[in-house]
Amino acid sequence: MICIIRKNIMYGGAELLIERLAQTIASEGGKVVVVCDKLSATMKSRFIKGNICYVQIGNWYDSSSWRKMFEAMKIGRIITTWIHDYLYVDMVKYQLKINVPTIHYIITSNDLIVGKSISNQILHKLFYEYYRKIIMNMHSSGINIYMDEESVELPEKYYRIKLKKPIIQRLPYNCHKIDTSNVDDNRIPNFTILSIFRADLYIKGYVIGLLGGFPEFLKSHPNAYLELVTFGEDITKIEKIISQFNDRTKEHITLHGKMDYEDLDEVWKKASVYVGMGTTILDAADKGIIALPVAPYTELFCCEGLFSDNPMKITSAKEPYISGYSIIKKIYEMDKVHYLEGRVSSNKALMDYYDISETIDTIRQAHVSKTCIKRWTKVEMEIEKGFLKKDDSRNASRFEEMEDETNYDYGK
Repeated sequence: MICIIRKNIMYGGAELLIERLAQTIASEGGKVVVVCDKLSATMKSRFIKGNICYVQIGNWYDSSSWRKMFEAMKIGRIITTWIHDYLYVDMVKYQLKINVPTIHYIITSNDLIVGKSISNQILHKLFYEYYRKIIMNMHSSGINIYMDEESVELPEKYYRIKLKKPIIQRLPYNCHKIDTSNVDDNRIPNFTILSIFRADLYIKGYVIGLLGGFPEFLKSHPNAYLELVTFGEDITKIEKIISQFNDRTKEHITLHGKMDYEDLDEVWKKASVYVGMGTTILDAADKGIIALPVAPYTELFCCEGLFSDNPMKITSAKEPYISGYSIIKKIYEMDKVHYLEGRVSSNKALMDYYDISETIDTIRQAHVSKTCIKRWTKVEMEIEKGFLKKDDSRNASRFEEMEDETNYDYGK
C-alpha cells in the first residue's frame, strides 16, 4: 500500500494533485491511503465521491496514534509533498523503528528552502547549516523527486550545493486530448483574459500587475475583458484596487468569488488566454487554452513566454523582466490560423510532458537507500513540531473559511 501524507489538506493545487495521484494508483489496481490531520469539507467530499481512502490522525503529535496506523496498515511506501511533513514523518519512523521508505515529491519550487525568514543572524546560520546537510542527505539517498529544473536550482543556489543527477518528474495530470477539428477562435466577439488563483498576494502578487496594466491595455483593445476567479485572505485588497478604476474599466472586469464547477466551466469556455501559475496552467492547457505562466513572489505581471514554448515550466522567472501584456498583445493580434494552432500546441505540450502514469511509475521505481534520513534527537523533534504548529496557526482561519465550501478551484 502507498500512503500519501500531508498534515493540513485544505483546497488548492497541492490537494488536487494528491487526489489525482490517489485516483490513478487505485485505477491501476494499487492500494492507496491519504493520511492527514485536518481536512477541509470540500476535500473530504471529493475523497468520498472519488472512493479515496483517507485517515485523519486524531493527535498528530502523539506517537501512539502513528503506531496504531502503521500496525493497522501494510504500508510499503510513503509519499510526502511538503518538507516539514517529510521531516516529521521521518522522525516518527525513527522513533517507532518503522522500516518504510519515503519519497518526497517537491511540488513547489522553494519547498526545500527552510528557515530563510529567520531574522536573528545566529539562528539563521545554525538553521542554514542544519538544513543544508539534511537536504544534501535526502538528495543523495534518492528520496527527492523534483517537479522541474527550478525546484533543483533554487536550493542549489540558496545552500550553495550541487544536486547531481536529480530525478525530475513533471506535475502529474489526467490529460485530455482536445478535438482539433472543433477548436474555436475564442477572441470573438470578446477577448477575455482569465486568471484563477488563491487570494494570497504574497505568492500571487502578479494579479496586482495584471490589474494595474489592464486600463491601458483596454484603451487600445476595446473588446478586452478581465475575469478573475479568487477567494482568500487578500480578496479585499483586490476589490480595493478595482474600486479605484473608472466606470468603463470596471465594466470590463469581473471578480468572481466562490464558484461551483459547473459555473467555473462556463468561465473557462470564455477564455481567450489564461494567466496564472502552477497547476491552473495545466488546467488551461487541458482545455486547449493558450496559457501564460507568471512569476510568483512579485507584484509585477511578468512572464517568459507561452506554456507551449517551454512546457517544462509552469511558473516564470522574475528576470529578465518581460511584460505579460506584451505577450497578450501578440496573442490578440494573431491571425486566426496561428491562434488556433496556439490552442492546439498548448494542449499538446500538456500531453507530451505531464502524463500522470509516468509519475506513478517514477514514484514506484525510485530507489531509496535510507528509510530514515538521520538519528533524530528530542530537541530536533521539538523544533520540527514548532514549524508544524506555526503552520497550523497560519492555516486556522483558512479552514474556518472553508467550512461552507462547495467545489472551488483556486490553484496551488
